[in-house]
Amino acid sequence: NLEIASGTVVTWINEDSVEHTIQSQDESGNNDGLFHSSTLGTGETFEFTFEEMGFYNYYCSFHPWRVGLVSVK
Repeated sequence: NLEIASGTVVTWINEDSVEHTIQSQDESGNNDGLFHSSTLGTGETFEFTFEEMGFYNYYCSFHPWRVGLVSVK
């Protein structure tokens, strides 16, 4: 989980040996379409700028148990 100020650019880096994605979801676990990376291979990155305060859940569409939360203050 990550706590940031509004306007912050967050960069995810795939440091794993398998592919991953970054997919936003609402608090009920449904895709909300706010952000979605393409498939990220090892060493590839995805960036998103969080402009509005709130809580943003995300997960990997290949590995749905890999989840995170960005809190924007």
